[in-house]
Amino acid sequence: MATFEVNAATKKSPEEVFALLSDLTNATGWDPSVVAVERTEEGPLDVGAGFKVTLGILGLEKVLIYKIVEFEAPSHLVLQSSTSFLVSTDTITVEAQEDGGSNVRYQATLDGQGLVQLAEPLLKAVITYFGSGAKPGLLQMLAK
Repeated sequence: MATFEVNAATKKSPEEVFALLSDLTNATGWDPSVVAVERTEEGPLDVGAGFKVTLGILGLEKVLIYKIVEFEAPSHLVLQSSTSFLVSTDTITVEAQEDGGSNVRYQATLDGQGLVQLAEPLLKAVITYFGSGAKPGLLQMLAK
C-alpha cells in the first residue's frame, strides 16, 4: 500500500472543513491534478453518494468513480474508488480544537490489485507526486 498524508490545523470549524472536504466537487479548487468533478446523483452527501473525478495525468485524462463509504459528519469521511488495477482510498478526519478551529488529517492510499501489487514502488511514486501537488492547495484552502 502506498500512502500520502497531510496534517494541518485551521481556524475553520469542523463543520466548515467537513463540508468543504466531503464534497469532492470542491477538489478542483485545491488539487491541481483534478480536472473536473461531477456528482453521480442528486441528494444529500452520505454513504453511497458518488463522484465522477477526472484526473489529469501526464497530459492524459483518467476518470475514477469515487463513493463515500464512511460518513460521520463532521469528524470522519472515507471515499473510495476501485478499478481492476487499484483501489484509491481517501480518509479524512477532523477534530475540534478548543478555540473553535480544527485539526485535519487527510490520508490518501493506493492499493494495487492483481499484478499491480508488484509495482508498489511505482504506486508510492505516483501518490507522492499527486500528494505533493495537492498539499499546498489543501493547506491554502484550510488557511483561508
